Amino acid sequence: MDAMDSEQATPSLTQAQRLKKFIQEWHLSIDVMRAIIGEEKKSNLDRVTFTFDTLRKYFPRSYTPQRMQETIIKLLEAWQKKLQRDQERLKEQSMRDISARELKGHNILAVERFQDNTRRMIEFSVLRSCAYGSLGDEMRLFFTEDGYQAALLSQQRWEIKIKRYARIIEGHILNFKLDKRRHHS
Repeated sequence: MDAMDSEQATPSLTQAQRLKKFIQEWHLSIDVMRAIIGEEKKSNLDRVTFTFDTLRKYFPRSYTPQRMQETIIKLLEAWQKKLQRDQERLKEQSMRDISARELKGHNILAVERFQDNTRRMIEFSVLRSCAYGSLGDEMRLFFTEDGYQAALLSQQRWEIKIKRYARIIEGHILNFKLDKRRHHS
C-alpha cells in the first residue's frame, strides 16, 4: 500500500500479476513494488472496442463474436491492400502524367539548369495566379537556393503545389522525387 501511495497509482492487471509472481517467489520488496507500479500503463487510446450490439447489425445472427472479429480483420486487411494498390496506381499515373505533358517554364535542358548558382528544380501546379504563372499552369523551374525558398513560401500560401523536386549540382539532376510532403528543406 505504501508503494501505491508513494506512486499515486494502482496496478493494472498485468502489473498485479507480476507483483503476485514476485510475492510467490519471495522476491518482493518495496523498491520492486514502486518500480512495477510506477511503470507507464498502456493507454486506453491504444485500444478500440465495440459493443456487441453495435456490431450485431452488420453480421448474420449465426456469427459468434470470434467469427465477427476474424471477418473484421479480413476486411481491414483487404482494405489496406486496396489502399496500397491505389497509392501505387496514383504514383505511377502521376509519373506518366508529368512526363507526358509539356510543362511551361524552363525546358529540361534550359540554360538556367547549368548556371553556377542553380541548386534546385521543381515541377508544380499553379493553384492561383502569382509570380510563377496563371491558375492551372503546370510549370518546371530551376532555382538558386534563395529562389527555391521563395517557392516554398509560395506553396505555404497555397499559390503553387510542388509535385516533383530535385537537387541540381553542376547541371546534374539528383534525387528526382515525387513530392510527398508539403514543405522541403
